[in-house]
Amino acid sequence: MAKTKINSTPRLVVAGCDLHTNFVTVAYVDGKGNLIYEKRYPTSIRGIALLVIDLATIKCRRVAIESVSHFWVYFTYTLQSLYSRITGLALRIVIANPYSTRSFGKKTDSLDALRIARLLLASNLIASNIPRSLEEYLFKALCRLRVKLAQERSKALNRLRKLLALLGYRPSRLTKRVLRAVEKLALGESPPEAFKSAELGAPEELGIEPLPIEARSMLKAILKIYNCLSVEVKALDSLIERQAKKFYGELYDYVRTVPGIGPLLAAIILAETVDARRFPSASHYKSYCGLSPRLLESSGKVRLGRCRWGNPLLRWAFYMAAVRAVLYDDELRSFYERLIARGKPRRVALVAVAGKLARRTWAVMVKREPYKPRR
Repeated sequence: MAKTKINSTPRLVVAGCDLHTNFVTVAYVDGKGNLIYEKRYPTSIRGIALLVIDLATIKCRRVAIESVSHFWVYFTYTLQSLYSRITGLALRIVIANPYSTRSFGKKTDSLDALRIARLLLASNLIASNIPRSLEEYLFKALCRLRVKLAQERSKALNRLRKLLALLGYRPSRLTKRVLRAVEKLALGESPPEAFKSAELGAPEELGIEPLPIEARSMLKAILKIYNCLSVEVKALDSLIERQAKKFYGELYDYVRTVPGIGPLLAAIILAETVDARRFPSASHYKSYCGLSPRLLESSGKVRLGRCRWGNPLLRWAFYMAAVRAVLYDDELRSFYERLIARGKPRRVALVAVAGKLARRTWAVMVKREPYKPRR
């Protein structure tokens, strides 16, 4: 295809960006899908500024960017900010979902950029919904980090249970008193003294002598990790609640009125959903959360299976909300008990409750009003 000069372009121009770690290949396409210009830019701040100048010169205000790992985040939000500052106009950026480019045959940087541009022009691009600003995206990453740290804390407790089991001690629950006694054991106290200081009876399995130095060292390391993670999780909880009120205002309070949804889950749901109005119905949102059963049919037999798609963090958030909601919401508890009575496993019943909570939360976010229980 012939390439024309950048200052002699047709009226409608869109751009497709094939992004890499250190550079981006940009293909400019006219309204008929013909390539009119192609250029490679560094992904540094200077390279992005050069791209903005070219976009402004060619009067291109629609750009599609291939989502590559985490590299697209800095590139996208910097491009958006610089374009707005230099031109005073808004740049329409579409982040191409990886499924948009999976079917590409022969792959080169130039071909990928051209195909992305043409898909954008034809409105056939599968777009990823992203937060409006880098600050909101970082808040979303903050919520995900908090969940990961809590999971690491749970892993530390499981390691502690395993180590205590190796020593013959299997407590039913690792309460604060038990942890206090284990800390004393790690410091070299004998089991009777350690458990007496925690107002507990010493287990016979641990004997009366201090634990071996190997066991004490492992206990000390695990407890140090657990305590450190607990402090960080607590600090993140308070920070997330403050930032959620800043970003979402009264909508954050509205979501918290849904049964089972507390401050942390409300923040995670809002951050991961981004904008509930992009879903045409509650069923679509429920499916996005990975809570809609999958239809499986073979040899004339039909059954429902677990949905393998959807946002895993939203699925987790609504599942945790369901665990709490069945304790306090009469309608959801009755629904849950009916499923259990029909022979459904507990987890399957909780997923069904989570699906109902997802539908309710979608209505709250779209209508922007508190949840109103049925009478």
